[in-house]
Amino acid sequence: MEEKKGKILIVDDVAQNIQLIANFLKEDYELAFALRGKEAVNQALNTPFDLILLDIMMPEIDGFRVCEILKGEEKTKDVPVIFLTAKTDTESIKRGFECGGVDYITKPFNASELKARVKTHVQLKWAKETLEGKNQALAQSNRIKDKFFAIIAHDLKSPLNTFVSLISLMEENYEDFSEEERKDFLQSMCEHSRQLSKLLNNLLQWSMHQRGDIKVRPEALFLETVLRESLKLYDQEIRRKKLRVHMDMEPGLKTLGDPSMIQTIFRNLLSNAVKFTPNRGAIEIRGTFEGDKVLVDIVDTGVGIRKERIPNLFRPDQVTSTKGTNYEDGTGLGLIICQEFVKFHKGEIEVESQPKEGTKIRVTLLKKPEFSSKDLAADKEETNNDNFTGSF
Repeated sequence: MEEKKGKILIVDDVAQNIQLIANFLKEDYELAFALRGKEAVNQALNTPFDLILLDIMMPEIDGFRVCEILKGEEKTKDVPVIFLTAKTDTESIKRGFECGGVDYITKPFNASELKARVKTHVQLKWAKETLEGKNQALAQSNRIKDKFFAIIAHDLKSPLNTFVSLISLMEENYEDFSEEERKDFLQSMCEHSRQLSKLLNNLLQWSMHQRGDIKVRPEALFLETVLRESLKLYDQEIRRKKLRVHMDMEPGLKTLGDPSMIQTIFRNLLSNAVKFTPNRGAIEIRGTFEGDKVLVDIVDTGVGIRKERIPNLFRPDQVTSTKGTNYEDGTGLGLIICQEFVKFHKGEIEVESQPKEGTKIRVTLLKKPEFSSKDLAADKEETNNDNFTGSF
C-alpha cells in the first residue's frame, strides 16, 4: 500500500529559499509554492494543504497578515502554519503565535530541524483529523441510538400498557365477561404480544448487527418457500382486512443466504405491505431471475409514500414509526434492518411509491453472493461458501 504523502505550501518571496526547502522535503511530500502573500492565500483557499511554511518578511502583505487571513477562513483555519523567519526577537515570535502559527523555523535552515518539525506538525494534523472523524462518527452514532431509544420507548409503551390493562381487567372481572368477550380480549392480547415480540426481535437483530456480532450461515433458499412462510405470520390480519394476495414466482427461484436474515427482510416488508394496505386492498408478490440476480417485488395498493420521504426511509437518523391503515403500531426499525441485511447479502433494495396509489419495493439479491471470511460463521463446517456450489 502506497504511503500517504503530506501536501505542503511553501511561501517565500526569495526563490532560492523555496528551492532550498524543496530540496529538503521533495522526497517525502507533495509541494506547492508561492512568492507573494495574496498568491499564497488563493492557493490555500483552493487546495487542501496539510501544512504551510510561511515567510514573515514579504512585500504587499507580510506573513503575519497572511496567517491571520487564513485563520479567519473556514477552509484554512485548521491548516498548521510554521513561520520561516530571520527574526528571533521575542516580540516577533510572540506575534507569530498570537496570529495562529504553530511553530517557527529560523533562517538559515537546518535540514534535520526543518524535516523534524514539518513531520511532527503534518502528523499532528492527520491525528487531529482522524480524531475529529471518529468523534463525528461517535456523535452520529449516539444521535441515532438516542432516536432509536425514543422510538423503542414509545412503541413499547403502547402495546405493553394495553397488554397489562387487558390482563388486569380480565383478572378482576373475569366472571362478568361473556365467552365472546373473553376471546376478543385474548385475541387483542395475542396481537399486542406479537407486536412486542417483533419490536424486541428487530431491536436485538439491529443491536447485534451494529456490534458486528451477526455472522452469516449461508444456505440455498427457495424464495417462494420463504415468502409463503412469512405470509403465514400475517394470515389473520390479511383475512381481517379482506386483502387479496397474489404470488407469481418463477420456478426454482433461489438464492444463497442466511435463512434468519432473509426471513427477517421479507417478514418486515410483508408486514409493512399488510399494515399500509387498506381493507379490501391487494398485495402482489413477484419473483424472477435476471442474469446472476434474483428480483423480488412486493407491490401493494396501500396509502403510498410521498416522494420527498422516500430518500429518508432507510436512514437511521430519520427513522420514524407510522400507524397502519387500521392504526397498527410500527417498530420504526424494520426498513433499517431490511437495508442492512440486504446489503450484507451484496444486494439492493429500492422503493417506488405514489400517495393513495400504493408502493412497490424491489429486493435484488445475487444467486450466489461471495461472503468474506469475516462475515461467515466459523462454528459450523457447512457454512463454507464452497459447500453450496453443487446446489446452484
